[in-house]
Amino acid sequence: MLLICTYRSTDRDRSPGLAMLLGLLRGLDNLQIRDLPVRELSDEESLRLSTSLLGEQAEQEAAEVAKEARGSPYLIEQLVTHVRSERSVPRADSETDTGSRVSLGRALSERLDGLSAEAATVLEMVAVSGRPVREDVLAWFTTKLNLTSSVQELRRAKLLRGVPVWLVLALALI
Repeated sequence: MLLICTYRSTDRDRSPGLAMLLGLLRGLDNLQIRDLPVRELSDEESLRLSTSLLGEQAEQEAAEVAKEARGSPYLIEQLVTHVRSERSVPRADSETDTGSRVSLGRALSERLDGLSAEAATVLEMVAVSGRPVREDVLAWFTTKLNLTSSVQELRRAKLLRGVPVWLVLALALI
């Protein structure tokens, strides 16, 4: 059996759950573990990826995406999604394109503008905490909001990540 697990290197020392899981896995004699650090993409690799996602005819946009993403495949994918959505919105004649359509700030701003009021409130609460917040803690502060649907909306928009409570409980039982 092949099991592939990923984690951010910054989480290795900060996450008790990850530390416990890695400890359990490394303690198994019949398991081979290989750590493969993933580095940022080179400028050429970034351009190749953005071009393959946008198409050869979008050479300028692909170059802008590659530059703005600074080697992050995740950001390339997010910016490509933003560029595609920009293409589908017709511009009024009075609007002039005064610069690059590719901006991480603009993409994030438009994604935030598309959130429901409840999801925006939950995101604000998580943001001001400055650290991960357990869903049960959020639930205590958001009694008048539908936390489940807000968290789902934020995860779909890739604005919130986390470990479901059931997984935390399962790891605690091991």
